[in-house]
Amino acid sequence: ALRGGPAPLSGDGVVAVVGLHRLGAVEEAVRAARAGDEVTAVLVTGDPGELGPLVRLVVAGLRGCLREAFPRTAWPRLGVVFDERGAVAAAAGVPAVSDGTETAVRVRAGRVVARADGHGACHSAASAAGP
Repeated sequence: ALRGGPAPLSGDGVVAVVGLHRLGAVEEAVRAARAGDEVTAVLVTGDPGELGPLVRLVVAGLRGCLREAFPRTAWPRLGVVFDERGAVAAAAGVPAVSDGTETAVRVRAGRVVARADGHGACHSAASAAGP
């Protein structure tokens, strides 16, 4: 959603599944990620009918501001995915989503090598060494 194209979910990096009340945790993942890591924020909500369109509007506004102010090469290393049905969250092992959800996984060579749930999960998974 941020870059206007598909967001890779299988490359090396961090996939952060966050509810709308935990969006600040995405910054923790971006800051803690290693150089070259892809960071993908998967946005979920307990009320996709009402809050889904609002978050899409906010991200579209952010994308417009980024496009006007910065060259694409200076944009944050971040992909944004809207997961209104919870399919990506379920694939990451999240049994139910809410606006307070925070779960993150570190992927290396196509395998999940670290996983964390709850407050601090994005930082924990992004900074994990893994096997």
